[in-house]
Amino acid sequence: MNKYKVLTDSNLVSLLKQRDRNAFAEIYDRYSMMIYYKVNQMLRDEHAAKDLVQDLFTSIWEKSDLIRDNVGISSYLYVASRNRVLNYIQRGKLKATIWLK
Repeated sequence: MNKYKVLTDSNLVSLLKQRDRNAFAEIYDRYSMMIYYKVNQMLRDEHAAKDLVQDLFTSIWEKSDLIRDNVGISSYLYVASRNRVLNYIQRGKLKATIWLK
């Protein structure tokens, strides 16, 4: 049995901040499909949703020291993914506006 599966999210975040790859993998396993589902619901674009989720988890690994200890990782991932979706949509609107001019 994988000892990381029984750890709380808070424990996993603490380990993630210590650059523990297995803690990151467990967070990814727990939340990536849920986040992908939510992002795809917002975008209705499977490829863009996959890219945004991949980018989100890459960022989580690279900037793990910026995650606050008192914030639940599921909430953090949801808000971060929503923000990425909104930025993606805004960039698309900006490109469309520039292209139409």
